[in-house]
Amino acid sequence: MKKERVLGRLTLHILQQIAAIGMAVMAGIIAVNSNIVVDNMYGDQIGYRVALMDNAGEFEDSRIFTDIFRNAINDITRLAVIKGQVETNGHFDGTKSIDVTRFVNRVTQKSKCPVSASYQLDELIRWGKYGLEIQTVTFQSKFDFIAYFGYESIFTSYGYDSDLEQFGFPEEALSDLIAWDIQNELDRPAVGETSGISQEDRLVTDFDFMEQEEAYRTARDYVESCWGIDSLFNRITTEMAMLGKQVLILDRGGQEIISMEMLVPRYATLTEQSIAASCSNWPEYCMLEANVMETVETLANNYSLYQRQNDLYAQGKTNLQFFISTTTRDGQEYYTNMEESFVGLTDLEKTDYFRRLGKYVVYFPDIMRLESNADITEDEMFNNVSDYEYAFPKNTKLWIGVNTDFPVRQDQFYLAQDTYNKIIPHIWIILVFSGIFALLWLGIGGYVSYTTGRQEEGKTTLTPYIFDRIPTELVMALLLFTVLGLWQLFELIYGNVYNSVFYRGNRATVQQLAVAKQYMLIIIGGFGLLSSLAACLFWYSLVRRLRYGNLWKSSILYRLGRGVGKGLNRMLANPNAVIRTLMPYNIFLLANLLCVLAMYELREAPGWMMLLPLLCIVLLDGGVGIYIFRRSAERSEIISGISRIRDGDISYVLDSEQLRGDNRELAASVNNMGDGIRKAVATSMKDERMQADLITNVSHDIKTPLTSIINYVNLLKREKITQEPACGYIKVLDAKAQRLKQLTDDLLEASKISSGNITLDNSRLDLTELVRQSVGEFSEKLEEKKLQILVTEPSGPAYIYADSRRMWRVVENLFNNICKYAMEGTRVYVDLEKAEGMVTVSVKNISETSLNFSPDELTERFVRGDVSRSSEGSGLGLSIARNLTELQKGEFRIVLDGDLFKVILRFQEYQEQAGEDNKTENKAEE
Repeated sequence: MKKERVLGRLTLHILQQIAAIGMAVMAGIIAVNSNIVVDNMYGDQIGYRVALMDNAGEFEDSRIFTDIFRNAINDITRLAVIKGQVETNGHFDGTKSIDVTRFVNRVTQKSKCPVSASYQLDELIRWGKYGLEIQTVTFQSKFDFIAYFGYESIFTSYGYDSDLEQFGFPEEALSDLIAWDIQNELDRPAVGETSGISQEDRLVTDFDFMEQEEAYRTARDYVESCWGIDSLFNRITTEMAMLGKQVLILDRGGQEIISMEMLVPRYATLTEQSIAASCSNWPEYCMLEANVMETVETLANNYSLYQRQNDLYAQGKTNLQFFISTTTRDGQEYYTNMEESFVGLTDLEKTDYFRRLGKYVVYFPDIMRLESNADITEDEMFNNVSDYEYAFPKNTKLWIGVNTDFPVRQDQFYLAQDTYNKIIPHIWIILVFSGIFALLWLGIGGYVSYTTGRQEEGKTTLTPYIFDRIPTELVMALLLFTVLGLWQLFELIYGNVYNSVFYRGNRATVQQLAVAKQYMLIIIGGFGLLSSLAACLFWYSLVRRLRYGNLWKSSILYRLGRGVGKGLNRMLANPNAVIRTLMPYNIFLLANLLCVLAMYELREAPGWMMLLPLLCIVLLDGGVGIYIFRRSAERSEIISGISRIRDGDISYVLDSEQLRGDNRELAASVNNMGDGIRKAVATSMKDERMQADLITNVSHDIKTPLTSIINYVNLLKREKITQEPACGYIKVLDAKAQRLKQLTDDLLEASKISSGNITLDNSRLDLTELVRQSVGEFSEKLEEKKLQILVTEPSGPAYIYADSRRMWRVVENLFNNICKYAMEGTRVYVDLEKAEGMVTVSVKNISETSLNFSPDELTERFVRGDVSRSSEGSGLGLSIARNLTELQKGEFRIVLDGDLFKVILRFQEYQEQAGEDNKTENKAEE
């Protein structure tokens, strides 16, 4: 019945976990099939979630298709803009000229730079891929910094008074200076082009390209007289700071150095000039440098998008087709992923073609005409185009459509359609199965919650589970860690679900995606199983704890509180112990603390003063240690005395005069207990002797008339009386008299053994011969009970050192026991063997009655093998046999195995030297 109950509960638990796996798998099916991810031109992946109750019907009529189509239109619009930047006549043109200022101002006129520079397209793209490099340039003076772009630029950029004679400079001198500057313009090096100068610290010193010291001094004097060098320097650097360029003034060995960062021109302009050569002053340079950097970064990024989009929306790689035509200053431009022959079709023919694709959008922005069978509005299309108005002038026309037959596999539209068709048509079946699994899990959980922890039939106590014995706080901590672990595992699995869906980023096939989803369903099912097992473990444990009433009692706080309460009660019950133990201990701790504090306070005092508290600690702790050692030694002496008394040395007395305190009282109590034990033992021995004397006297008194009865019965038997019932009476008298004689002999024997009033006459005895004689002696009795005796003997005699008369009594009692209690018609085995200096006799038989007691009970006095006492016997036979065996230094052991009764006798084998030693020992005992 118990086994069936266990199997039933195990089956319920298995079904509940199967239901949990089913729920998890159903949720996993929805999770891995309701998320659609597509790539966009930026390399990002955009996720869409399928609305489970989406009743749109076909995929191309669903909200998800419209969203993907709308994002694809945005990508195509941006692609057309980038194509206009990098292509000529529909092909990439690396030699295309790019005016950086014009490029920056293509959307808004945000750059106020009055100068510009043109570069080749492929050089700008490569420049962006290599990365922009900035170097530090230094000037030896503020005037060197001001005159970096030439002497003429100073005056043309910042203006000057035409009446120079008031400063002491003839006007012809300035004209000569400007002419000299123009003459030497071609000799001015570009930044980073001078050999032997570090790129990290470009140093321009004293205009080393100048050959006329007089021109340099003249220009510096002009600047100082017109504006002041410091004033003009501050004016220029302020304008540069407003443009985002910082100029630093450094001090190197007492010399003022001007430092700033400048862009290293990896490539020259189309006019083979550097950026600085295209400018006439520092503000122009700052604006042009910023335009170059923005153009390089933008074109490099657009080129990456251009490559990615060409791969994503290339002909034959997508189900989306597009054709965009626009008119630029260079003529008619076309952007498409269709055949070149499509260019020659009329607008109407193009529109008819896109109508046949399935879903399409036709939009002419200049006349605000929109034709579409998708859920795309004219405002959305206008916003897409208006963001790039500079790239879509008038006469721009857009045809964009999706082939809803999805002939191209593996593109975003096909994969989204495949996922959509796997989940939407079967959503109700999945939800129904989810509900069934949930109800099954909850139903089994409710039943198990109702039955768990209830007392079973036939049991008087409840046995808590091992988990229920864990303290409540530890279970709560384990629950917290389990929840956190499951949450981390959930996040990991949830991420992998998306990774399996996003695996298309590595261009996996549809089959690979399907396999990935199957693996994820297995993982999700395993997670559901773990979650269910954890929930059941903690919930059922909580139910059982509430049912047992040990939710609070099994907590650590409860045990601590109960322990503290018991401790307080014990302290209140034993105030003397508190005074003798706790108070001195607290004083000891306080003294140590005071010594430590004294050492801390004396930390800045002379060293010998710090040693005083340390010496006090050593003396105090040493004294306490000696005291504890003495008490422990005294306690060990008391425990040793108790052990000796327990082991039988009842005459042992502890010397309490050498002890102190509680130990002296404890020793006195142990001595008093010893006195009581000695008195009790003396009384018991006296009673035992009186009992033995009584049995001996009574047995002698009974034996005299019993002998007369037996003699007279024998006389009657000789008369050969045949008439009944007199003959029957004589037989009954004879049997009862013999039984009474046996009982009297047994009582006398047992009395002598228990009182020690027995003398052994040990000698060499052949145990094999004794067994043979006993078998012959009891052969008739054995045959009467149809018992077959089988004897196994060793080769040769088996000598032991024992009393032959007492050993005969032992064997006789064993065979009498067999005749009385062995099952009729069975075998009796007597095995005699010698091994390792020992002689062993074992007697085995099958008991007629059940042996429902222990072997030790059978060797007690007045205990019989049949509880009903239907057979003859005194109940002393086995007890006498055991005592006589042990008196002769043998081993007597009874083994019970079901109804098998087995007696084992073991004696040391007789040896000549051993025999002499035994004789000497026996004489000493006598």
